[in-house]
Amino acid sequence: MNRGVTIFFVRAVVGLVFAVLLTRFFHPEMTGAATVGLAVIMVGLAYLFDYLRNRKPGE
Repeated sequence: MNRGVTIFFVRAVVGLVFAVLLTRFFHPEMTGAATVGLAVIMVGLAYLFDYLRNRKPGE
């Protein structure tokens, strides 16, 4: 596996774990689909912040 795929899997697993913990702690009535949706949002934000952090000045 190349580096990009490995990073994606790590972010996806960590995002899913944190989404489960957050939903079970704050909103235990949420469905599994909502938890997966939160995980997708968290992984998307991780990629957005990585892009913003690594862009070159002036772009």
